[in-house]
Amino acid sequence: MGLQNKLYSRTGPMAFPTIGSTVALAPNSGSINDSIIIGQVEVGNSTGANASCGFGIKLPNAMWLAGKFTASSNAITNDTTDAQSTTASDFALSTLSTNNDGYMLQAHEKFNVVNLVIGTAQNGAGVAEYTYWNGSAFATLPTLAAPTVTSTGNVSLIFLTPSDWTPLVAADVAVTTTLCTVGMYALRVRYTTAPVTTAGLLTSIELLKLLDYYEIVPDGNSIVFNSQGEIRIPFRASLVPFCNVANAANWIDIEYRQGA
Repeated sequence: MGLQNKLYSRTGPMAFPTIGSTVALAPNSGSINDSIIIGQVEVGNSTGANASCGFGIKLPNAMWLAGKFTASSNAITNDTTDAQSTTASDFALSTLSTNNDGYMLQAHEKFNVVNLVIGTAQNGAGVAEYTYWNGSAFATLPTLAAPTVTSTGNVSLIFLTPSDWTPLVAADVAVTTTLCTVGMYALRVRYTTAPVTTAGLLTSIELLKLLDYYEIVPDGNSIVFNSQGEIRIPFRASLVPFCNVANAANWIDIEYRQGA
């Protein structure tokens, strides 16, 4: 690891068995040491094959909303509590046999990964459409990996952060007709062709903002992020490693300090 400074600590390395849910570092409580300052991060792939690896921050629950999108009323029904809980199968992916229904995610900060825990698999998958609000319309999201929802377990939507992703304002059609929230970034998932056998249900959702990401990391290799200084993890967020294939042997090593 890089920075030689007695103020810095290291995490390990430590293993992380999940795709992107393991908290490697959490901010201290209190008004002074309430943020994480990182100098260098290394993430290792031990999946046995090529994998996508990175690290970033998990948005605190207070920073985002989720709800069911219903095409017939062009409106959102807030279901943030179910999306953020770990109660099994209590958040709807879509509506059985009804095209263009889905769900909406909104956050105060841009994000680029949506972790989904599928509690009830969608049988007869349907066709998903991923869009974001660009200030005037919902535009196609530049996805790197779309989640497979036809089996239970952890899956991820990974995408490039659009340069024109715009916070909602009061005059936006998405606010006045769809009931989106002013000041937030909106991402919409619709099933333009609905599932015809079983509609999927989620157990939980997590939003991540990756700060570094490599699409292909060979097994036994790692990525190293050197901040060339310091990077502050903002708004009391936790730092999480990411690998698109869950494996208990994947690992992360962080050089950091807690600071104001």
